[in-house]
Amino acid sequence: GDARRAALRHRGRRARARSRLTHSLSPMTPAQPLLYAGSPTRGARLGSFALCALATLIAAVLVGFVLGWPKLGISGTSRFLGVLGVVLCGALAVLAVELSRRAVRVRVLFTTIEREQGVFNKRIDILSLRGIRDIRYAQSLWQRMLGIAVLEILPMDGSASTHLAGLPRARELFETLRDRLEVVHKEANSRPAPIQS
Repeated sequence: GDARRAALRHRGRRARARSRLTHSLSPMTPAQPLLYAGSPTRGARLGSFALCALATLIAAVLVGFVLGWPKLGISGTSRFLGVLGVVLCGALAVLAVELSRRAVRVRVLFTTIEREQGVFNKRIDILSLRGIRDIRYAQSLWQRMLGIAVLEILPMDGSASTHLAGLPRARELFETLRDRLEVVHKEANSRPAPIQS
């Protein structure tokens, strides 16, 4: 009886240890609180999608017209396959635009902004909120109709600004960043100046 109870206690301690380890290594529990996460909406790439569709339509009509010329003597099946090939190429172009859209991800943490981009070659840029001077919100009439906007992040050192375009809930992201910047700037100004000897 005692040996069995001891084995059960030991097994319970091992299970709790595994649970703590899994929780600490889980990607869903970042070191900083996640305030925002999103990718550009399809509306942000609407021009690219429309261009692919228009180019595919024009190419399909031209191929169908050329292959249907009586002097070429091409069968209806070959003509259909030619048009189908053009449509498939257009579908691949649309898929490439969609993958490039999904490859861009923006995460706002408590003290940093992370921007990940790249389909095959990944690149992650990290901006510290302490190094940001201001943030601007811009939205054209077309962007307002699509529910998107452009956020311009101005760094402290006067270098080139960073633009976050086409993100969903852009107004929410702007207000979150604005509030966090106010807190970060107040904390930086309230710190005592270092004593020089």
